[in-house]
Amino acid sequence: MTVQAALAVLLSKMGAGDDIPIGTPIAGRTDDALDELVGCFLNTLVLRTDVAGDPTFREIVERVREADLAAFAHQDVPFERLVEVLNPARSMARHPLFQVMLTFHNNAQPDLDLPGIQATPEPLHTAAAKFDLSVSLGEVHDADGTPAGLLGQLEYRTDLLTAETVRSLADRLVRVLGTAVAEPDRTIREIDVLGADEREQILTAWNDTVHEVPNATVPELFQAQVARIPDAAAVIGGGIELTYAQLDARVDRLAEKLIGLGVDRERLVGLCLPRGVDMVVALLAVWRVGGAYVPLDPEYPAERLGYMVADSGAVAVLGTPDTVKDVPLDSVHVLLLDEFDGGDARGPGVPRVAADPDQLAYVIYTSGSTGRPKGVAIPHRGVANLAEVMRPVLGVHEGAVALQFASFSFDASVLDVAVTLAAGATLAIASTAERSEPEALAEMIKQSGVNVASVVPSLLGVLDPRAVSGVGNWVLGAELLTADLASRWTAGARMWNTYGPTEATVITTAVELDRDIRPEDQPPPIGRPLGNARVYVLDAGLSPVPVGVAGELYIAGAQLARGY
Repeated sequence: MTVQAALAVLLSKMGAGDDIPIGTPIAGRTDDALDELVGCFLNTLVLRTDVAGDPTFREIVERVREADLAAFAHQDVPFERLVEVLNPARSMARHPLFQVMLTFHNNAQPDLDLPGIQATPEPLHTAAAKFDLSVSLGEVHDADGTPAGLLGQLEYRTDLLTAETVRSLADRLVRVLGTAVAEPDRTIREIDVLGADEREQILTAWNDTVHEVPNATVPELFQAQVARIPDAAAVIGGGIELTYAQLDARVDRLAEKLIGLGVDRERLVGLCLPRGVDMVVALLAVWRVGGAYVPLDPEYPAERLGYMVADSGAVAVLGTPDTVKDVPLDSVHVLLLDEFDGGDARGPGVPRVAADPDQLAYVIYTSGSTGRPKGVAIPHRGVANLAEVMRPVLGVHEGAVALQFASFSFDASVLDVAVTLAAGATLAIASTAERSEPEALAEMIKQSGVNVASVVPSLLGVLDPRAVSGVGNWVLGAELLTADLASRWTAGARMWNTYGPTEATVITTAVELDRDIRPEDQPPPIGRPLGNARVYVLDAGLSPVPVGVAGELYIAGAQLARGY
């Protein structure tokens, strides 16, 4: 029963859940009339082990004892009859009621005294595994009868498990037994199945991501590019092209207006603007005066936009007569950009507000698919780290032209703007029409000289690689990337697969895809953690799970949103 409890704990820690069915053979000699009869009367019992609720090991043994004694009381029910009554879904690939068998030998070794015959036990090795995993253990004694431990073997299906995996299971079972015997009042969550080296690798070696980042925010990095390359193209879109100096001048003029509306440190400004250059001018102007922006997609229902403005506590909204006409904005200042002279002539200038790294940069609302939309508040520290660690992934440098395709209400837009303008490259903004027509987008990419792009995989599904051959680096995320789709694009460009939630500043992990990926391969992985990010796969007790065991993905590091 103690070994069964330990095996159940191990299986649970390896991802088998809280209700662990384990098969075991039973002698089947419940009738005294069978005592002197030669023959095999074995039956199979299914012992259900309940490990739910984070009990102590001592409590699990008590549960096992209660369940097993109840099972032993019905050991004469033929196993075939049990299967017939329960009628589970049948498959030739697995046993109907359990996949793990435990055999425990603690009977005295028989001394066969047969006239004229010398008998010795010989182990029998079968050619095929009957179950996914069979654990067979027996008690060992010294010559004087003193207990000397357990000896056993593990038999397994080679199409499901490898020898390395099974050896690790044996090591983990020994580890669980050792902990349980030494400290039986430890709870399941406190029983560790990882070895010291394995834990060090998972927690430290694989998360050694320290990366030196410039001690500057993205607004400051943009300002440095204005001083360094004032005449280089900064942003193009909708027939407008602005150099870094021209963009800076427009930002200054709008920043003046924002100061007049009372926008300063930590004050939020809603940006309800059409796609285009004005959106970039607006968010940079908000940052220049120390504020944070809330993107408000004009395509959203007016009621939702009103909720986002009220919930975020925005003090002002920038928009156009068309984008804000139906939005309830009675309690905030509204600045219509149609009435604002956004010319390139520099005004008297506004004092630069040096943003603290922990100061708020933006608030983006989630889709609300699981309930009401939630505002995620990202500080400048996360945006600055993103701009640094994603620069080599996106392939952005001075002279590069990066596509801005994502909706500005989607956090991927932050990646485009921050990485591009902090690196001195050019941001090419696709119009609404170009985003909806693959042919028009391909032509825009060609005419603008776009050579790097961050998009969702589904976009590549409607584009022709030959029509956008000038793009040498694609960064993909936010959706599942299939091997079939990736294999069609890797021949002509570098391809990256990424992952990251809104709450961790856009992207947390990335990996460059193998050029030899085939359509029939598994979907590409999401990669390793980026600089100054850490990722862990944890169980329900927030303990790291062994390699290959499913768990929840947890993220830590420099890019976490406020409150996380």
